[in-house]
Amino acid sequence: MILKITRGKNFAFIDNEGEVLHQVKISGNNDVIVKSLNNIINVQTGVRFKGELVGIPDKLVLRKGDQPVKVNKASNLYLSEYLTRDLKLQGFDVEVVKE
Repeated sequence: MILKITRGKNFAFIDNEGEVLHQVKISGNNDVIVKSLNNIINVQTGVRFKGELVGIPDKLVLRKGDQPVKVNKASNLYLSEYLTRDLKLQGFDVEVVKE
């Protein structure tokens, strides 16, 4: 899936390369937006409190032994529904370039 994120003249592309390796490529014309999106999507942080998982389906929740619970942010479902919703609330326009 490829998403185009824009705000004014600034843009970024998000490409999850078909959900491979739980990583997302991010490129664009504004380093601040690219770095911010990279921190949101690629920096794997454990879920700090259960409220973070409210509304996130179990199939997106990654559990591995005693390690902290994480969310699979590279999935098509997360990118198309949850990330898109959050970015629109922050004033970005989101366009699906390729599903």
